[in-house]
Amino acid sequence: MSNYSQITNFTAKDSLPSGNAAKKVKGVDFDGEFAAISTAITSKADKTGATFTGTVDLADSVRLRFGAGSDLQIYHDGTESFISDTGTGNLTIAGNSSLRLRQAVTGIDSDLYVDCTGGGSVDVYYNNAKKLETTAGGVTVTGELIATTINGG
Repeated sequence: MSNYSQITNFTAKDSLPSGNAAKKVKGVDFDGEFAAISTAITSKADKTGATFTGTVDLADSVRLRFGAGSDLQIYHDGTESFISDTGTGNLTIAGNSSLRLRQAVTGIDSDLYVDCTGGGSVDVYYNNAKKLETTAGGVTVTGELIATTINGG
């Protein structure tokens, strides 16, 4: 328990000579220790089913790891942030009605990178302006299209 501080110095009491009244361990000594331990325990999260009601701060390079083989990891190394899936299968990111990748700035009006609408289009943006959109009939490109090769009719 990292935040438990022992109140009674039992080692010092034990090293006193026999017959010294201070050598006795009293009930009040145990009461103080148990109260300090109880306080330390209540500040800890359960290993199963913990509920946090405040912010959880992790230092740089500390990883949240999921799975038996730590297949999914989320961390920040001090310079960059990572979501790393090294296990088998796919990394699936799901949204209830849509999925948006946008610049991390305060507010919901930050620049969009990609906007995926559930059951609809996938839109790709450049400088917050839509440049590519999937439609029921194909793809719409806004602006100049540069390609090294175009095949088809």
